[in-house]
Amino acid sequence: MSKPMVVEIGLAGRFRTCSLAPGDFCVAPAGANVPAARWLGERRIVVTELAPALLRSVADSMDLPSYEIRADQGIRDPRISHLLFALTEELLRGNSSGRAYVDSVAWALVTRLLQGYAAAQPGRPQRGGMARAVLKRVMEFVETHLDEDLGLTRLASVSGLSEDHFARAFRESTGVPPHRFLLQRRLARAQELLESSGMPIADIAHALGFSDQSHLTNMFRRHSGTTPGQVRARAARLSMDAGILQ
Repeated sequence: MSKPMVVEIGLAGRFRTCSLAPGDFCVAPAGANVPAARWLGERRIVVTELAPALLRSVADSMDLPSYEIRADQGIRDPRISHLLFALTEELLRGNSSGRAYVDSVAWALVTRLLQGYAAAQPGRPQRGGMARAVLKRVMEFVETHLDEDLGLTRLASVSGLSEDHFARAFRESTGVPPHRFLLQRRLARAQELLESSGMPIADIAHALGFSDQSHLTNMFRRHSGTTPGQVRARAARLSMDAGILQ
């Protein structure tokens, strides 16, 4: 994540030189001997561990018989770099979008790794939207659990589909990924409470799964250009105007 660097990578006592630019990454398969590395100066490096269960789930969804990724150094793949930076930014700011977002990015990261760097090529993934009854069940579940951290695994289990199939089918049916739909519903419910109740804004944030009032305010401002306080003030003015007209 910093300036270009030259790294000496050693295995079994022998070192070789590797040049790394910002966004480059290296892969070490599970169970493999991780090589030693040395370099000069201070550098910022992101280390990401991918659970074997996640690799297996993605590989199964892609009909990929082998999901062992080759061990390379200095791989340059803009799509993977973008996903790694997105995960890093999300975690550094306290996972503000929730577990569903992190799960979606992690799934996309593993999918790209398997597509580009696995020993075998994947089969063609299954396509198609979600059955109406299944989509209705998922949406009703979301509405009654807005205060909880709903990850992709949990939502997929409600649908009875694999995580990959669920994420793809949900997006094809609704036009948005699961984590975006969940955020939209939380913001919509928050607006309803701001307009129709005197519930403190901090309590609304807590009741709908936001980390605190500031988190709710930031999400409102980012997605609607307004703040919870402005929403509540506008609702109060409209209510006052209606009372005067009566």
